[in-house]
Amino acid sequence: MKISITVPGEPRPWVGWHKPRLAWQVVKALEQAQITGRGKVWQFCQMVAYQDTIQAAAWVAMRDKALMLKAVALSIGFHTNNRKPDLTNMFKAAEDALQGVVFKNDRQVRESNAYMLATKGPPYTLITVESLED
Repeated sequence: MKISITVPGEPRPWVGWHKPRLAWQVVKALEQAQITGRGKVWQFCQMVAYQDTIQAAAWVAMRDKALMLKAVALSIGFHTNNRKPDLTNMFKAAEDALQGVVFKNDRQVRESNAYMLATKGPPYTLITVESLED
């Protein structure tokens, strides 16, 4: 099985805190991590919103498909207007968002490919997940 997911919007890197799924968990995580300063809170909220957007797009792509339970190949292309983000952190944010939606656990990823391209048009992320075992 192979699926492709296009996620609109500027990619956001994973910032090293727990990935909450609900608004109250965001507040709790911010309190636990003792995150202060408007900039850090805004960065954290943007990352969570980006991961939620990936999850929503993945749910649509996986609508009639079963969760991948065996080894997978993961390819993620970040088409961005921002040249500052760290490619590995952006990859980790996207990989974490796909966990539990497309594949059961990120330990199943046996092959990975990531690239970042500058774009003059609207930014987006292109994700391809392919099962290596049928």
